[in-house]
Amino acid sequence: YQRRVHGTLSECLFFFAMQHLFHKPTVQEQVRQSDRTLRASGRDLDRERARLQQQEQHIKAEIKKAVKANNQAGAKVLAKSLLQCQQQQQKLLQTKTSMQSVSANVHSAAAAHKMSEAMGSAAKVMGQMNEAVKPQQVQQTMMQFERQSQMMDMKQEMVSDGIDAAFADEFEDGETDAVVDQVLDELGIELHT
Repeated sequence: YQRRVHGTLSECLFFFAMQHLFHKPTVQEQVRQSDRTLRASGRDLDRERARLQQQEQHIKAEIKKAVKANNQAGAKVLAKSLLQCQQQQQKLLQTKTSMQSVSANVHSAAAAHKMSEAMGSAAKVMGQMNEAVKPQQVQQTMMQFERQSQMMDMKQEMVSDGIDAAFADEFEDGETDAVVDQVLDELGIELHT
């Protein structure tokens, strides 16, 4: 039975090793792993600090006993030990603060990496668009549009001139003036020209 378990365990370890050998973790996985590691280290530091606080309380009690027993030399040695314990607690707090700073830096670097990836994707899309839009083809299209627009304007002007000419030939300028004068006379209006 032990041999079978050992064989299965070794197979699992081999599979796990092979999987991690060929799999490069993503940035997000690396951030998660660093968070786990930093949290575990932070808990270890908190436990050590709690142990040192208990030790500090114990040393204070021992100092009180030494003073009551009139043991000044022992009280001084214990006081030095108390100071060392307090200094160690301060160092642990500084270390924990440094680890929190490292965590913030890791998250900042991950955000910068994501931003870099996003900018890379945007640049790729912009490159594809630049490849799709061919300046010479756009220029040719615009020139063709301008020619067609000019041709349309010329045709419209020719049609307009043709209509004006058709109606101008029907009525001579003298005939229209005579009709206008007759209407004005009937109305009793006199124009001074």
